Amino acid sequence: MRPALEDGRQAWPAEVLEGSIATAAAQLRASGTRVLATLLDNGVAFAALDEAAARGGVVHVPLPLFFSGAQIAHALRAAGADTLVAEPALAARWPELPWVGAAAAGAKVALARLPHAPVALPPGTAKITFTSGTTGAPKG
Repeated sequence: MRPALEDGRQAWPAEVLEGSIATAAAQLRASGTRVLATLLDNGVAFAALDEAAARGGVVHVPLPLFFSGAQIAHALRAAGADTLVAEPALAARWPELPWVGAAAAGAKVALARLPHAPVALPPGTAKITFTSGTTGAPKG
């Protein structure tokens, strides 16, 4: 059976992909996530979470892996991100956050709830991307 999605490291059959997206969308809704930031490589997990956010009515803020800690912190505050999902190695940059799953052996992603205040977003906002901020702070 051909996978529905593969990235060279992972391959997910359509049933697994669909189930993962549906589960993640339900978890995002149940947790009250309003703005989900992701710090992930462009792979299967990123694609699944991007679709889960769309289905769950959650704003998605994909963060570039090349952003510095200051750029990421600025983007998280500016977007009012209340949930961050990161690759475990990247999550280690912020040990002060209450990570869930980052220390688990073989964890594919780590999740943290963030204390940022909600920000007003235009109605219908689905995704916020940020510039690199080469001439100042990144702009969403």
